[in-house]
Amino acid sequence: MKNIFIYLLISTTFYSCSLTVDCNEIKYVDGVSYYNGEKFSGNCSSYYLNGNFRSKQSYIDGLDNGNWTFYYSNKNLKTEAFFKNGKRIGQWKYYAKNGKLWKANSYDSLGNPVGYWETYDTLQKNVVVKIDSIL
Repeated sequence: MKNIFIYLLISTTFYSCSLTVDCNEIKYVDGVSYYNGEKFSGNCSSYYLNGNFRSKQSYIDGLDNGNWTFYYSNKNLKTEAFFKNGKRIGQWKYYAKNGKLWKANSYDSLGNPVGYWETYDTLQKNVVVKIDSIL
């Protein structure tokens, strides 16, 4: 009987951690995200009215964490991003509605902007039209 209780407890814990909820149900207050009044850990997804996928976001203990992706209503990728403990990390990519890369920004392991932030011509592939040096 004790083994069954432990199994149920572990199963419930894993199930609740892997639960994906509607991102519209997540409440953002003072830098922390809540679901049903508690700091949210897990994934959320959202959809456009036409049923197309809009976003997938991930949280740990109320903080943005992991890979985030956003899409336009035409199903083209809009944004690729990564968070760690609420901080922007690595390269973030933004795309135009036509699917071409529009911007690329970088962040260090502490979430500080770094490197060269590039803006691309969205009518031509991989043509940089602006570079901002971030110190």
